[in-house]
Amino acid sequence: MLAIATLRNLVYFGFATMLSEREYMHWPVSKRHRVFRAPWFAVIIAANIITFLVQVVGSGTQYRFVIDDYLSLMPAELLRGRVWQLLTYQFLHGGLVHLTLNMIGLYFFGRAIEEQCRSKRFLTIYLGSGFAGGLLQTLWAYIPFIGIQNTHVVGASAGVFGLVAAYAILNSTASITVLAFFVIPVTIRARYLLWIEIVLALWGMLDTSSSIAHAAHLGGMLFGIAYAKAILNGLTPTTIIGSLRPRIYPRNFLPMREKNKSTISIHDIDNIPPEELLEKSIDPILDKIATHGIQSLTEQERRILELARERITKKR
Repeated sequence: MLAIATLRNLVYFGFATMLSEREYMHWPVSKRHRVFRAPWFAVIIAANIITFLVQVVGSGTQYRFVIDDYLSLMPAELLRGRVWQLLTYQFLHGGLVHLTLNMIGLYFFGRAIEEQCRSKRFLTIYLGSGFAGGLLQTLWAYIPFIGIQNTHVVGASAGVFGLVAAYAILNSTASITVLAFFVIPVTIRARYLLWIEIVLALWGMLDTSSSIAHAAHLGGMLFGIAYAKAILNGLTPTTIIGSLRPRIYPRNFLPMREKNKSTISIHDIDNIPPEELLEKSIDPILDKIATHGIQSLTEQERRILELARERITKKR
């Protein structure tokens, strides 16, 4: 299955150019918030590099067993209670090439997700995908005739693949340019890249001789997909808990959520006066952005914003 690993590297670990150029994706930042701080994707990259240096220094010492047996993910040991391995294995790597490829993916997709979804959601996707990948890899290790329990799993791949999946869901039509064989530029839609990765992961999981944690990759992608879908639907722990609480409204009271719901379709925009367009369609969308963030908009709402902006620009 060496071909799978090679194909995955050329498809995914190329230098990617991404993120939409749409104007509404770039909101002005208040000057009072322009305080320098390192983005979290950069902090995690630095943590991985430092950890790798510690691995290199400790590889020839008596402390190597601590890294191998206590910090890497071992399915058998995880089930014995070493739950911290679900976190620590994400910062260990099997070599310089392994580290470099993962950090390239983390730089491009991590930066894109953190800019689009803010730091808290980036951390949730990255670390959550790592946890999910570790759990699926552990479960897969106990599948008869296929799984291997006594193995060491290391690497940030599950978290990175979770970021890839989340990006593909949030920006399904975005074009990503990768370098096939690190030489030939190939442009592909984000959603197609995700499907390729899922197929490669499923294929690789059936190979008992492979040294790649394909189940961890798949688990990371599944978490990234689920979390990105939740973002698009405006689901957060707060909104989920709030939706479960019973509510009592006066007989003639219409909930604000229903009042502000946009009833204008894309085809009606050109025929509606500017004042009515602003009140019935644009205002509710802007309220939604203020409450849940721009990533919560549906494709139709984003299209309405685009068309409205184009119409307003033409009127000037």
